[in-house]
Amino acid sequence: MKLIYNFAWDDFCSFYLEAIKPQQNTAIASQQKDACIAIFEKICIILHPFMPFITEEIWHQLKERKEGDDCFKAAYHVEKLSSREVIEEITELRSVLTSTKDLRNKYGVKNAVAVPLAILPNEGISLIKNEGCFLLLKKLGNFSEVNFTSTEVADAQSFLGLRNKYYLTLPISINIEEEKSKLNKEIEAAKSFISMTEKKLSNEKFVANASPDVVEKERQKLTDGNARLAALEESLKTLG
Repeated sequence: MKLIYNFAWDDFCSFYLEAIKPQQNTAIASQQKDACIAIFEKICIILHPFMPFITEEIWHQLKERKEGDDCFKAAYHVEKLSSREVIEEITELRSVLTSTKDLRNKYGVKNAVAVPLAILPNEGISLIKNEGCFLLLKKLGNFSEVNFTSTEVADAQSFLGLRNKYYLTLPISINIEEEKSKLNKEIEAAKSFISMTEKKLSNEKFVANASPDVVEKERQKLTDGNARLAALEESLKTLG
């Protein structure tokens, strides 16, 4: 039930509806509207066993229906899974929006203030690489520009995504010593995570008994952990 709630509230309401919201004084495209209604119908079908009356009511208000076209009779059509690349790209995009929102709140910079965002790809890997993601990032995060960089960005707040490192330039002044202390704590946490993951992978019993997918996920965690540690140490070095 928790998974259904998270999908309906976080994925659909909080993210998807904001993503497709048209510009002011502009009507939503019919294709987007139809796709949104189709997703809402699936949510009603999933929730119907738990909320039969309200989902039935919503079902009939979403669009005109023929006699007998009721929610309790509807079957959920199993579809092909989306590509892993698309899922990772959207996950990365949402993590960037969450991190930038947290930084704005931390330093008291309102979302109405457009600020630049720079992306430093990890070893040339970029999960946010298509035009649609850039447009969505600028729309939801209110960035004045979104660009790639090959070097650290001075006087910017940095944070990590799934693979990339990001720099948000805010109109603020920072306390260098506080930032150093924060980075040192994050570095210690990253080292602890790497150590635990290495111990798990060095356990012959775990590697022999776990499924190949589980082992591969742990190896990916180790790779990501090392990349995160390197990025944190580079940030600390940049602060002097």
